[in-house]
Amino acid sequence: MQKFLTMLVALLSIGIMPAHALRCNGKLIAPGDAKQKVQDLCGEPVDVHYYETYPEQPIYHNHTHNEYCNHANEYLPPITIEVWTYNFGPAQFIRELHFKDNRIMSIDRSRYGD
Repeated sequence: MQKFLTMLVALLSIGIMPAHALRCNGKLIAPGDAKQKVQDLCGEPVDVHYYETYPEQPIYHNHTHNEYCNHANEYLPPITIEVWTYNFGPAQFIRELHFKDNRIMSIDRSRYGD
């Protein structure tokens, strides 16, 4: 019985990967991976765009200087996030990889590709 369960778990785990990961050319891409690794394994994205956000800490808007500050009144510059979009065709979801400091922060999936 133990041998059967071990084989069953092994068979079920084949091809299973975390929802926040992506497989390119048989290799797993996950948060924390470098941008260069993604480009080497997945190729060029179909779209690249950027957006700005602010650090996740208590901040307030200093209306006098029109900038965001922490509670010590230190200026907090915005963080630029780079988003790469991959479309692997109609049988797979479109994936958006969000990079901060040249590392994957998150991997989102949306509708099926074209």
